Amino acid sequence: MLRYRMPQLSLFEDVTTTSRERQSVWLGVIKSALQKHVRRGETALALQAAAEFIRLDRGGFLWRWPIIAAEDVLTGVKLLPQLRVNPLGVVAATTRFPKNKDAWGLSLVMKADPILAGRDSWVDRAAFEKALTAGDAVLTARVAWWLWNSGRYRDDVIALLSRRPGVREVLQRAYRLNDDVQTRFMLAAATLCALDQVAGDEQGVDELPRIDPSDISPVGKTVCWYACDAHTAPGGIAIRTVAKQALIPVAQLAATWFWLESATLGGAVAAHRYYTVDASLIDDGVDPKAARRGWLELRTDATRTVAWACSRYGITAV
Repeated sequence: MLRYRMPQLSLFEDVTTTSRERQSVWLGVIKSALQKHVRRGETALALQAAAEFIRLDRGGFLWRWPIIAAEDVLTGVKLLPQLRVNPLGVVAATTRFPKNKDAWGLSLVMKADPILAGRDSWVDRAAFEKALTAGDAVLTARVAWWLWNSGRYRDDVIALLSRRPGVREVLQRAYRLNDDVQTRFMLAAATLCALDQVAGDEQGVDELPRIDPSDISPVGKTVCWYACDAHTAPGGIAIRTVAKQALIPVAQLAATWFWLESATLGGAVAAHRYYTVDASLIDDGVDPKAARRGWLELRTDATRTVAWACSRYGITAV
């Protein structure tokens, strides 16, 4: 274990903030906390985070939730049509569903595309319909990705894949994204749902629980430390600090931290067809065995450094 030294601001970076900046940082942390609690199947904590997110930025919550469902709980996609009228009921039911990151795994398969290379002439709506009818998820997703990026067939992709509840909402969100990585896994999620190939999707929902925000106890300014990864301000500071002290590249630690901690799945977990942690680490250029050894050494330092970084913003990390 590396000897832990409580970082000093003078040795690293100044995070003196205004109240407005603190509020913005808190929103980023609570948004991240929501997704981490959903992944881990922590329903009560997910509801607290969702209620706070909605209180701070309801529009932001409605924008973010389809991405969370597509990335982590594919079964929850079918509940998206009910999101606006019963957001906390959707959060509670989705958090209890089996966790499923196959959309992410399939999106990595879609990155390498030897099937379509040099065959632009036959990649059209008819080819997409043929792949969809055959039920080949990999080919369907790859053709969908090519058609989407061509810019000519997006409406066709949406029309042909929107055969199951919630898929249209996923694709409408993808339409407005400017992030290739997120768009790719959203298309992968839509493909798996449209083909009815969502592992763990055997549980039906007759009626969602009706949950009023007033029934949820306030979260205060306290979060679980693992909510703070590189996508949050405190997490970014903590990662840079620990990486500097451990003399390892920041990108390597960020990927290790994310896939071995932030992406942890809990509660019911589906039997994945495409997703593995190792493949995700390799895609980020990190050796899985070395990452696991390193994280065992650094995890305690990480928790303490997150608590320190959060305190700079008036947040308590536990």
